[in-house]
Amino acid sequence: MERLPEWLREARRAMDLEPKNRHPRLAALAGWRPRPGDGPPHGDKAEAAQAWVRFWEERYRTPGSGLEGLIAATALLHLAEAGWLPSGLSPEQLRAEFRRRVPQYLISYQDRSVFRMLLSSVPADASAPERLRQDIKAWLELTHRNVQWEKREAVWDMFAAWQRESVLERSGRGRLPEPPRLLPDLARTLEWERNDYVLLMMAGYIPGAVEVSAHPEAARAVVARWEALSRNDDSQIRQAAWVARWNFLRAGVLTAEEQTRFGADYKEAIGAEKSRAVLVALVQIQPPGTFPLAIWTRRLSDQDDRYRLAAHLAIHDWLVEVAGGGQRRQVRQVLRRAGQEDAGNRPVAPFVNLPPEVWPDFRRLREIETALAAGQMPPPDAAAENRATPRAVPARLPEAHPRTGPPGITDRTAGRTAGSEPPARHPFPEVIRHE
Repeated sequence: MERLPEWLREARRAMDLEPKNRHPRLAALAGWRPRPGDGPPHGDKAEAAQAWVRFWEERYRTPGSGLEGLIAATALLHLAEAGWLPSGLSPEQLRAEFRRRVPQYLISYQDRSVFRMLLSSVPADASAPERLRQDIKAWLELTHRNVQWEKREAVWDMFAAWQRESVLERSGRGRLPEPPRLLPDLARTLEWERNDYVLLMMAGYIPGAVEVSAHPEAARAVVARWEALSRNDDSQIRQAAWVARWNFLRAGVLTAEEQTRFGADYKEAIGAEKSRAVLVALVQIQPPGTFPLAIWTRRLSDQDDRYRLAAHLAIHDWLVEVAGGGQRRQVRQVLRRAGQEDAGNRPVAPFVNLPPEVWPDFRRLREIETALAAGQMPPPDAAAENRATPRAVPARLPEAHPRTGPPGITDRTAGRTAGSEPPARHPFPEVIRHE
């Protein structure tokens, strides 16, 4: 709250930029909301707060404001929920107006990341189950096949965010009617949806145990559909499907039979996959059963250096996990069977034609492998302090409390030009396992 004057100056400077640069900055600023329990400021802080409110009210009331009107509505909704608009619009009015404006706005590819940012930051009204049910019903209208795919993508991203925050479950505790269930809608949509961006957002929706119990047929249909899509000819669809299957496995949604199919499909996929992005997603999966070291070892002989990199990362992660479990003898035996000792302490495949930035990781991998093969714990990573660290988000951006903070500008606005490769996309959101 102390930095409102700084953020207001940043918002005003953004108004002088081109739309492609202005919209992401305004959306990031609009994502700030007062912390829970913080009422309207008084004294010296009141003037800055009033100026902040006026700025967004002006954007909201500007005729034909388009995307900027949606950004302003998001900002005002956050402020209204905190009680900063005592004589202004109510949260219910702002939610209704936001829903009314979204269908009217034609989203460009350039604006889709901003649009997703807005919808994923819109808080659900879990205090009134029936009103939330009506809200969800209205948003589901934007997931139909005749709706612009950028809107379908954003709405499913919003639903996934609500599910991760347990908004839907909380809305039904101790109340009637039951909380809204989206699993049947997910099953119906998966029957026809083929846009890889939309499917990736749908992969983030992970039903809870109660929802799975309430709709067992829909749950099994969703699992079967993701299984089929993981064998699709489109590599980005396969990537989204594997993300979904891994999320369902971690959440404890899969039956014993489905887990067996998961393990078999995983082994087949890592042995034959030709897409780098899909292979990287597979690296992050821990399949049920025994780690398929022999298959990953064969991938170390691939001609493509990135395939070999993926294989090394998979083996590295497994070695570290097993070493942490006190199973060094097992690792030594497995390495012997995989041919490590026969190679005379040389790598199974030479580290050639690899990007220089990954060399330190491979050196560290060899240190771990050598130590484990000798029955010792790996030495500390002496080079870790010298490695580059991710660049921090600029300090001028607003700071929000963890659960509802806005996404950073840099991680949601990367677009692509015609003919370029799409960015790698394999988010694995945190899930709660249901025993």
